[in-house]
Amino acid sequence: MNETNNSALVPRAPGALEKAEPGAKRILSGMVADTLALAKKEPFGISRPLRIVVLNDEPIVLDMMRLIIPYSFESFKDAKLLLFQDSVKGWEELSLRNPDLLITDDMMPTLLGQEICERLLERKAGYPIIVMSGYDPEGLWVREYAIRGLNVKLLTVPFLVATFQKVVAASLNIPPDKNREQ
Repeated sequence: MNETNNSALVPRAPGALEKAEPGAKRILSGMVADTLALAKKEPFGISRPLRIVVLNDEPIVLDMMRLIIPYSFESFKDAKLLLFQDSVKGWEELSLRNPDLLITDDMMPTLLGQEICERLLERKAGYPIIVMSGYDPEGLWVREYAIRGLNVKLLTVPFLVATFQKVVAASLNIPPDKNREQ
């Protein structure tokens, strides 16, 4: 750091990364990725409505989410819900901005929930993900991705609203007493 620049980043000569040892390249590229991820985050202390992205090819499920989410938790009444029936368009949104929570279906016609989670694992997404599945009640692939470091939970379909609320609360670390009356 110098007196005129508060930045802790030090300018490097062009090509410095290319000339680094292979292990150093991995460390440096990881540090760059971490720095870019931090730069995308909002400054500490700024409060804004939650951004929740829901991907599901069933319109009735999207309608249900539109009704349930704002009334499940006091802090969700102003949440920005982004609902996508087309998982490719949903992925495009996820590629632009990280949500506070992603709720995705497992089986969709274009991009499967597992494919989306694979991409998010590669990007080292840190936000919580809830996968709704009626096809894999054991959630084998979801468990595997959780073991591999993805912040993902399974919500077996069909589910009770109270179960949905518990999974969302656990995903976002919301104390149980903060959800609205059932």
